[in-house]
Amino acid sequence: MIVIVLTAMIEATGVYFALAEITGQNLSQKDLVRGYRAEGLAAILSGIFNTFPYSTFSQNVAVIRLSGVKTKHPIYYAASLLLVLGLLPKFGALATIIPSAVLGGSMLVTFSTIAIHGVQILGKVDLTKKGNLLTARRSFNWRWT
Repeated sequence: MIVIVLTAMIEATGVYFALAEITGQNLSQKDLVRGYRAEGLAAILSGIFNTFPYSTFSQNVAVIRLSGVKTKHPIYYAASLLLVLGLLPKFGALATIIPSAVLGGSMLVTFSTIAIHGVQILGKVDLTKKGNLLTARRSFNWRWT
């Protein structure tokens, strides 16, 4: 369980830095600590309720980058909609009629945006340093010639 939570924390760190870059805000150590506390609380609650630990998702970074919306209001609307869909099964059944091609197309756009953002971040890294080069090589399993 500790390995899973540590992996989620590492992923969350990348998400925090990517969001700070997209929104143009400075990411302080205090912001990181608050984010890690929220991740830890989510892991504790998942253990109490016997479910998977929830963590930040890089898909959200792609959605923010694609839409350009940087406020929390859509999150509140989406959370309300998900509560309605979860508590009222007839409305939840409406979500199942979305064609798989539509879901696949939206996922293709979302994940390609994540990949492009990752490559842009990698482009800012100084690869002349041995540690950075090894990290990039291991992360992407590239063959450098």
